[in-house]
Amino acid sequence: MDRLDYYRTIIRRIIAEQVEVQPAVGNVELVPVCDDTSMNYLVVMLGWDGDDRVDAPVIHIRLRDGKVWLEEDNTDELIVNQLIDAGIPKEEMVLAFYPASERPATEYALA
Repeated sequence: MDRLDYYRTIIRRIIAEQVEVQPAVGNVELVPVCDDTSMNYLVVMLGWDGDDRVDAPVIHIRLRDGKVWLEEDNTDELIVNQLIDAGIPKEEMVLAFYPASERPATEYALA
């Protein structure tokens, strides 16, 4: 298995686990979106909270330029820690939710 396939397997498992452990709350559910063609992996909150529409990303991870880009992480338990525990090294991950100017201060890849 090549490195990106290995990463994809880890990401898909973590996405599935996140949806499994978070039950729907009222009329709002967590929906996994895994697109191997565009290499985007998300958990989206969808539904209705009273009269308000809920449509928000909880997690967005993508494989880009050979690295794991964390675009969004709105979880209580940081996804980055789960990715590290699963075997993806910090230097292979980009914390894309930080501006590029702030990334050198992190222990992660710049891009």
